[in-house]
Amino acid sequence: MALEYLTIIGLCLSIVCLCATIIILVFLKHLRSQRTFILKNLCFALLVAQITFLAGIDQTAERGICLGITVILHYFFLAVFMWMLCQGIDMLLTLYAPESPGKTKISVIMCIIGWMTPVLIVSVAAGLKYNDYGTAKYCWLSQHDGAIYAFVGPALTVVMVNTVVLIFSVVKFYKLKKYEPDCMAAKRSRAAVKSGLVMVPVLGITWVFGLLAFDKSTVVFMYIFVILNASQGVGIFLTNIVLNEEVKDEYKRVRSRKTGDSSAEQDGELKCDWSGNTYITDDMLRDKIARVGN
Repeated sequence: MALEYLTIIGLCLSIVCLCATIIILVFLKHLRSQRTFILKNLCFALLVAQITFLAGIDQTAERGICLGITVILHYFFLAVFMWMLCQGIDMLLTLYAPESPGKTKISVIMCIIGWMTPVLIVSVAAGLKYNDYGTAKYCWLSQHDGAIYAFVGPALTVVMVNTVVLIFSVVKFYKLKKYEPDCMAAKRSRAAVKSGLVMVPVLGITWVFGLLAFDKSTVVFMYIFVILNASQGVGIFLTNIVLNEEVKDEYKRVRSRKTGDSSAEQDGELKCDWSGNTYITDDMLRDKIARVGN
């Protein structure tokens, strides 16, 4: 019972944090960027996965229902990892390829990676391992006949790729920070790197214990998995909202507009921080990043 209560409380907290993150990113319209587009999709995928997990992970009485829940969980948890891969790609494009294609084209590519790749994986896996979708204890992939590797394989690949991406991004970020520490490029890069530093280990470690918990049914592993699973939404909210400099600045700008303080308003495409420094435009941002790499 204690584990059940901990699961309910932890996931409810995570779900609330994910909802708050999505609402705030939608509300603060000036924060719209490729990074926040990816983050909103990642949060939505994780939100649906956690709601389904909370409501149906133990609904094993009816085979059809359990099968459907397993498919939904497999798809949306894979989507979380695919959108995390998109985060890594976006970091590389921002730091190493400032002259990348337009936002619309990139967004379409990201959606294909984030939403369509899991469709392909789940379709193939479900077709080949239909009977392994759902077990006697949980509505999840069976570990006995290899079905679980349709989740572990892609997830592990994404974690490994994003780990390498983070290493290169941190190196590039510190070069950019030394070049102009208060510019928008540095702030955006810092936000992306912080998010990656939270998401990669949290998601990776969570599912290491998740596999152990579902396989061994060990109480200790179950507790660790539940705690880490609940920490995902909280970690995203803290890193990308509460501790994010762009969000803080945009909130101050919105508040100043409501109170009639014109000193904090943006001037055209120029964006100002709250210590009086003028930010650069997006075009200037890409030029500066390109010069740092030379």
